[in-house]
Amino acid sequence: MILQYTSFLVSACLVLGRLSHGAPTTPSTPFSQFDVGSSSAYDFVSTVLLDEPKTRLATGAEAKDVGFQIAATLEVASLWNSPADANDKILQLTLKKPILHIKSRKAPAPDGFVTHTSNLESLKNSPFLVHWSSGEVKHLFVSEDENLSMVNLKRGIASLFQFRTFDVEAKESDASGFCDVKYATSDGIAVEKTKSNCVAHKGVVPFTIHPDKVFGLAVNGNRKTEYVLKSDASAVDSITSSEYHEMTVVVRQEAGGSVAAKQELKLIDSSSDAKPVKGSSVEEAVQQISSKNGAKYVKKDILLENEPQTCQDECPSFAKVVRDNKSNLQASSLGTIKSSSSFIKALKVARKSKEEDLSKVLSHAKHADILPQLIDIVAAAQTTASHNAAVKVLDFSSERTIDLPERYLWSLSFGSQPLESVIRDLLSRAEKNIPSQKLSELWP
Repeated sequence: MILQYTSFLVSACLVLGRLSHGAPTTPSTPFSQFDVGSSSAYDFVSTVLLDEPKTRLATGAEAKDVGFQIAATLEVASLWNSPADANDKILQLTLKKPILHIKSRKAPAPDGFVTHTSNLESLKNSPFLVHWSSGEVKHLFVSEDENLSMVNLKRGIASLFQFRTFDVEAKESDASGFCDVKYATSDGIAVEKTKSNCVAHKGVVPFTIHPDKVFGLAVNGNRKTEYVLKSDASAVDSITSSEYHEMTVVVRQEAGGSVAAKQELKLIDSSSDAKPVKGSSVEEAVQQISSKNGAKYVKKDILLENEPQTCQDECPSFAKVVRDNKSNLQASSLGTIKSSSSFIKALKVARKSKEEDLSKVLSHAKHADILPQLIDIVAAAQTTASHNAAVKVLDFSSERTIDLPERYLWSLSFGSQPLESVIRDLLSRAEKNIPSQKLSELWP
C-alpha cells in the first residue's frame, strides 16, 4: 500500500524537486510556452533506486538496487494569464491513473519493475494549480484534504516546469535546498540545468553531524535536468531530470549507500481545447477554477513538508519489538547480524517511545536475562525519556550492582549527540557519594 512507501515518496520529491525561487541575473526573454487555452499530455515516469555506493560496486560487489517507480499520464492546461503580464500564468496539472511499480528480481530486464498493489490509485487526486511566472513556480494550489504524500509528489512534478530559456547562473531555493544553479542553452530548443552546493532546508529531513569526522559521512551528488522544446518553442517536448547521491562512512568507504532518482516527461499529445478563465488577479482566477472543478484549493509553498511516520497497520510498541526479537538480543547472539538487526529495530522504536513504556520493559522480570542489552539500546536512543527510564532501574549507590550503571555510562559515552539535560542530570548525580571507585572514573 502507498503508506508503506511514504518515505520513498518523500525521498523521490526531495531528490527530484526542481524548484527555483531566485531571480535570474539577466533579464528574462519572452516565453511562448503555455499559451492560454493550450493543453498538453505527457507520459510521466518517476523512479527512485537505492543501492550500494559505487566504491563497493567497484570492488566487484553485485548491484542489489531496490526501489519504486510511479507511472502516469500528466495533462497540463494553461487556464489564465495576468492582464498585466502575459508571462504570469496559472497552469492546471492533472495526474491521471498513477500506478505504483516496485523493483523485482523476477521482472524482465532491462527495467526490472513489476506492478504492485497499493492504494495510490484510490487516494484523492484532484487537478492542482501552479502559479507560473516567467519560468518560476511561485505557488501551488491543491485540494485541501489530499494526503501529504500526494501533495509532496505534486510539488515535485510542478517543479519540473520551472526553467529558464537563456544562459544564466543564479542562486535558487528548491526542494534540494539553497543551490547554485546554471542554465545552458543549445540549438534554441534545448536547455540544461545543473545544481551544485545545495544546503538543505531545515525541518524537512533530520540533519546531524558526527563530532568525530573519522566516523562521519562523506556525501557527494550531482543534479541535472534536460529540457527539449518543440521546434517552434510552443511547448515542452520532453523533460529528463536525474540525480545521484552517495553517502559513505569516512573511515570505511565501502560502507554506505546511494540513491539514484529520475523523472521523465514525454509529450504525447497537444491541443487548444483548454477552457480558460478570466480574472484580474491570481486569487480571482483560482476562485473561478475552484468553482468549476468543485474543489476547495489551499495555497501551498513549493517546498516539501516532512511527513510523519506511518505504519501499515499499527506502529509497534517497544514492548512488542523486544518480545519479537528477544532471542536475537540474548548475550549468546551478540556479534551476529541478527543481533545487530534486532538492536537497530529496537533502537528506532525506543527513540520514539514514552518514558513509561520504556520503564515497563526495563523493569519487567521476564526481560532480566537481556537487561544489559536493553540498557545499551536506551543509552543509544539518546532521548530524555530513555535516560529517565534507564536511571529508574539503575542503582548507582551500591558496589554490588555497578555492572549495569557502568555499562550504561560506557554506552552513553559513544553517543554522538548527547542531550544537555542528560549531562546535567549525570553531573548532579556525580555530586552525590559514589561508593564505587571504578564507577566514579567513568563519570563525566
